[in-house]
Amino acid sequence: MKKRLSIIAKQGLVIPMLLLLWSAQGLADSAYNLNVAASVVGVTSTKNDRISERHQIKFEQGSVSSTGQVQLVIDLLTTETNIPIRNERMQKHLFADDPLAVVSAQLSSAVFAKARAGQAGSESVTVTLAVNGTVQDLSMIMNLERDASGGLIVTGKTEIDVSDLGYGAGIEALRSLAGLLRISTRVPVDFVLHFDD
Repeated sequence: MKKRLSIIAKQGLVIPMLLLLWSAQGLADSAYNLNVAASVVGVTSTKNDRISERHQIKFEQGSVSSTGQVQLVIDLLTTETNIPIRNERMQKHLFADDPLAVVSAQLSSAVFAKARAGQAGSESVTVTLAVNGTVQDLSMIMNLERDASGGLIVTGKTEIDVSDLGYGAGIEALRSLAGLLRISTRVPVDFVLHFDD
């Protein structure tokens, strides 16, 4: 029991420590700041193996440093499914204990420099996701381009098995409450990030 409590305590330190490091790095060196009003994460849930619905989640903050280091904080409590009771259930059964997700990635200097110079490009990037007491590396293609005002637009997509992030029990609770046969734990994710210069 003591060992289990120790593991839980260590996991609980992961996201606060990453937030602290993000704040320190962001204050020291920020080439672009995330436009949280214009940026969004889309997630697609599938129920009963045949009905898919896309939901949106907003960011709390984010930045890209002059060396291409991306740091993002996602506010999971902003998940919008367009059904109020479903929003409430997700907040209660999935995100109540740990409402923030921290995402970090390193863009290659060549692709980042081209994007800043106005040349669109794409690259395979390893993204680190810290959420719900877990840390997971994801591989995805990111597309970068400069917008008309000199900012940076980053897009991409991937798929996550949320049971690997500790959400299996919460998904089962949502399935039971909704009276569904199944809710898939495999979730396609897409994102559009607008960074202001």
